[in-house]
Amino acid sequence: MVAALLGLATPVAIASATTPNMRSNDDISPILVVGEVEKQQHGGDTGHLPARTENWEFVSKLEVKGKFGDVTPESIADVAYHKGFAYLNSWNEPTCQRGGTFIVDMRDPAAPKEIGFVPAPAGSIHGEGAHVVTYKGRDILAVNNEPCTFADTPAEVGPGGFDLIDVTNPYAAVKLGAPGQPTGGDKGPDDGSLEGDEIPNSQHSAVMWENAGRLYLMTMDNTEIYDVDIHDISDPANPVGVAEYDLLESFPQIEDIGNIGSFAGSFHHDSKVKIIDGKVIVNTSYWDAGYVTYDLTDPLAPKYIGDTSFDEPEPLIPALNSLGALPEGNAHYGDFTRDNKYILAADEDFTTHRGGAFTVEGKPYASTGIGGGATPASLPDRTMNGPTVYGGYACDDSKPVPLRSAYNFSLESGEEPILVVQRGPTGDSNNPEEACFPGEKGKNAYVAGWRTVLYINRHPGTDGAACGSGDFRAGQIPVVACTTHEAGHDIFDKPGTAPFPVPYDDEVEMAAVGTQGDKVSATSQFDGWGYAHLYRYQNGLQTRIDSYAVEESLDERYAVGFGDLSIHEHAPDPLADMSYIAYYAAGARAISYGDQGITETGAYIDQGGNNFWGVEYVGESADGKPLLAFSDRDYGLYVLKYTGPRPGYVAPVTPPAVQPPAAPKDVTDPTVSLLSNSRQSLKSLRTNGLKFRIRVNEAAKLDVSLRGRFTSTLKRGARGKIQALKDSNGISVRAGQTLTVTLKPSAALRKKLRKEKRFPGLLSVKATDAAGNDTTRTKTLVFR
Repeated sequence: MVAALLGLATPVAIASATTPNMRSNDDISPILVVGEVEKQQHGGDTGHLPARTENWEFVSKLEVKGKFGDVTPESIADVAYHKGFAYLNSWNEPTCQRGGTFIVDMRDPAAPKEIGFVPAPAGSIHGEGAHVVTYKGRDILAVNNEPCTFADTPAEVGPGGFDLIDVTNPYAAVKLGAPGQPTGGDKGPDDGSLEGDEIPNSQHSAVMWENAGRLYLMTMDNTEIYDVDIHDISDPANPVGVAEYDLLESFPQIEDIGNIGSFAGSFHHDSKVKIIDGKVIVNTSYWDAGYVTYDLTDPLAPKYIGDTSFDEPEPLIPALNSLGALPEGNAHYGDFTRDNKYILAADEDFTTHRGGAFTVEGKPYASTGIGGGATPASLPDRTMNGPTVYGGYACDDSKPVPLRSAYNFSLESGEEPILVVQRGPTGDSNNPEEACFPGEKGKNAYVAGWRTVLYINRHPGTDGAACGSGDFRAGQIPVVACTTHEAGHDIFDKPGTAPFPVPYDDEVEMAAVGTQGDKVSATSQFDGWGYAHLYRYQNGLQTRIDSYAVEESLDERYAVGFGDLSIHEHAPDPLADMSYIAYYAAGARAISYGDQGITETGAYIDQGGNNFWGVEYVGESADGKPLLAFSDRDYGLYVLKYTGPRPGYVAPVTPPAVQPPAAPKDVTDPTVSLLSNSRQSLKSLRTNGLKFRIRVNEAAKLDVSLRGRFTSTLKRGARGKIQALKDSNGISVRAGQTLTVTLKPSAALRKKLRKEKRFPGLLSVKATDAAGNDTTRTKTLVFR
């Protein structure tokens, strides 16, 4: 089947979507609060958890600032490790000019060195996706592309897709494909096809695997329902689309309870691929649909194996069970343990409070929180309640938000005036502007004087309390809550129930901007940060054995002011029943696992705090301890050694001490630039000689030769054989240096040149680097 596929001119369409993509992430920002990253991170004694070192040993750290200077807070994303080198993705920063990947030589873990930077396409960034494999003798790095939206006025909104980079020689990494463009991506419509002429869709993660002699890449599509994209990258410079899937369509049994929690939705976030018993087995984190395991040996015919469920009691905050609340969901990252008996999972959750009770004039509706916004629990009476005014979509390009000062409310004790804004716009004929993040709406509401904002779901599709997430602005964060579109109709006395059709006009269908509405009331309930889970890998429903979270993340007193206390991802120990965790502001954690459950065995937080996103197992140290590489969002690379117990440890046959191997052989020829003009002065040549400017991209030795052809003495108007005028050999030049070389012919040749009125010449420069690679450049000259 695979061989047949590779002969197809176009990828296979798996199915067709006929409804708008209401599961797209167009208003879900990966940044909750722009400009606020716990301002004392890496610098003070407050704003983060206290420093800790338990069963961890600090090895080294490196701020990656060789390309741009000091690291902008929250600008470093995922990390990959391969053959002694670390690759750190660079993404969020205010100018959208730093997207790309830093390369670090960490063959000596105690002294890592920043050696290079490969830029993303202009206006794009790399985030969750960073993975390196060796395929047919070449080391290939895959990274995702997401258009950067963090600048208030980005110079250019970049493409999505993915980049493939040849890092066989990390000192001379080469991005494959067309310069300045993604190597590949989904350019087709949301109908199961990958090929087309559209700008590649935004991608959030990337993972590669080899099977049957072919190399494949899976990415997460931010914009489509068909969000599991598969490409054949056996020719890395020319990817071929294979198939794309909506797992809810492929395996409908995975959505057992629907969308839940403060960040509701069922969509692909990340995947891990492992060859188990000769088969390609995938574990896909599908947010509120849980962790899904399937056989992808034939990429055209995925076979369901099993999945997890959030339809069970809340595991770590029992008080929520008395309220009938389900777990938050948010399946973010899952990986197999070393022996494939278990799945290690990480639910990422930045919203510490979920919606509590919500009513419109006493009538209850569903509600939820919004990541990055302040919660009703932060108000003195822990309740957001009062009269309402419709503010429309409140995006920068939308109709202006009504000023709070224009309304003279008669407020009862404990009440607040509340602005109502709608998610979107999506399908609104009266509002053609693009949808925006909830934080942009909150900023515009705040500037207009509103301190409490109610968000309602957008119009098309099935209804529910879902309003996007993130992009709130430090110093301009209102108290927020989210409810259904139907509740919005009730607030403004325009009854309606789902499904709501498109196109539509919100000011006709619901209320004109500025209209006053009914009173509402919203509360919130603390439900902690993101958890770790241990599931048994088995067919069908995969049993949850235990759950784990750091102590502070379960305490409401730590909901604000201590950084993000959510788990991000695991790095399973390949030799023991252990996992090493990047836990954002809770630093590095180590856990052991088994049928008995999960036990924390180590914790590390640096002085001044940490903000760990990625973690990769590096190998064993000289004393037989595991080394881990962490990416710190505010700094760069950390290298730590775990020194605690390792249950189930099985020593390798030959303990691979981490030692600096031989440097990669330099096989790259020097690049020579001849900077002087081709037209030169004959008078100068036959008197004092001429100066020629030369630049080489690396240190080298230069052999410089000037030659020419004198007028023939045998045939009128003809030229004789080319003759050497001056040679200058063995000239040393530094990398990037512009060198000036003076070439002055002998006295006899200068005398002979006096007979010439016009003289053709040739400048030849040979550059040879320390590895013996050489390049020769020539330039034709005309002397007058």
